[in-house]
Amino acid sequence: MRQNRLALMTLSLFFIIGIAYSQEKLDLTGTWEGSTFAEGAGFALVFTLVLEHKDDAITGKLSDDMGYIDSEITEVKLEGDVLTFEAIAMAPDGNLTMLFTLKCSDEELKGEWDAEGEAFGEWTATKTP
Repeated sequence: MRQNRLALMTLSLFFIIGIAYSQEKLDLTGTWEGSTFAEGAGFALVFTLVLEHKDDAITGKLSDDMGYIDSEITEVKLEGDVLTFEAIAMAPDGNLTMLFTLKCSDEELKGEWDAEGEAFGEWTATKTP
């Protein structure tokens, strides 16, 4: 009986270790680009996000093709495969804080952004070579 328990515990330990090693860590370093339609504002944009992902720290810069955004990202968090961050957009009536919530893989970022309800949309980005 004791031998069976020991064998079961050993197998369980190997199973847990196998799961831990099989889960790859995301590496978000690189340039991500994708288009979006700004609901509320009524126009299309191309966002470019340049990320540096080192250990558990993520830094970066967000810009767009129309010149509204050229901002370091702040309040960056990666929880599991969900990345959140803020960036500043320049609007005619003053700056707006944009909040991004993106599901991540090594090849794609996909999710939503919201600029204080003034403009918002969905965004899918891929890594550029």
